[in-house]
Amino acid sequence: MPDIIYNQTGYISEELRPFYSRLFLDYLKKNERIKLINPFLALRDKMQNHDLLSSYTAISKYLPDTQNCVSFESFYDFLKKHHSVYLKPIVSSLGLGVYKVSVYGNKEYTVEHHLSQSEKIKKTIKNRKKLSEVFKKIITRQPYLVQETVKLIHYQNRPVDFRIHLFKNKQGEWDILVANARVGPVSGIITSRIWGGCRFSADEILSDVFSTFQGERILNKIEEAVIQIAKVLDELHEKPFGELGFDIAVDEKKEIWMIEVNPKPNWSLPAGIDENPLEEKVAEHLLGYCLCLLNLGEPVMVFPEKFK
Repeated sequence: MPDIIYNQTGYISEELRPFYSRLFLDYLKKNERIKLINPFLALRDKMQNHDLLSSYTAISKYLPDTQNCVSFESFYDFLKKHHSVYLKPIVSSLGLGVYKVSVYGNKEYTVEHHLSQSEKIKKTIKNRKKLSEVFKKIITRQPYLVQETVKLIHYQNRPVDFRIHLFKNKQGEWDILVANARVGPVSGIITSRIWGGCRFSADEILSDVFSTFQGERILNKIEEAVIQIAKVLDELHEKPFGELGFDIAVDEKKEIWMIEVNPKPNWSLPAGIDENPLEEKVAEHLLGYCLCLLNLGEPVMVFPEKFK
């Protein structure tokens, strides 16, 4: 076996899960010499992530109000408090299974949900009883959480959030290598590409929405926040992370919110940007961090001709 295993497993089927459990949970516990980067199944539970991070005063200010969806009554009280909320599966990715629920006027509700890149359902519900019926159909499929809606900034009438991707370097410290703006479809509730979104550089969108000066200040605040949160996550988990991706929102008041954290995120760049220099930086960071864990020296990088 190698000295280091860099865990990049994505979705694991029920059939293969026992094998991975034996490897990550049983074999590696008995072989402490082998170092694991990116803990097995870490950060999958969005509710657990929120609860752990909210115990840190310096971090809690970045977290939208979030609670476990245990009953319609608790959900309804939460909806009345915030007027607009997101229902999210506690364990999921890519925005699958996400609903937005809003209340208008005298107990009239809307429920929004993406079906595909080009199709989104928006239902109007006239009373609490019918809302309860819709709610129960959603949460019986899998465990859900409910989170207050952050009023996102918009670019050309399209919602915007940000994916910030961090990697550990050869000193074992966090570096930000990717800062993308994710621009969703018009009237969309999710910004991911699979639901019709697209990517731009974060500084480009922030400068356009605000100004160059304000955009730089906001991006600096975002970067400070994600580094701070990443360091806390290192404290909370026994095994080290080699990379993290943060979904960050900026609201209309220029406040920063951490929507989610992802242990093995997609770091693809906006269309038209050469990814080769970034691939080289990622490789340097990954190898450098592995050598850091083994207390070895500087990495010697030899790249294919395409990087030169």
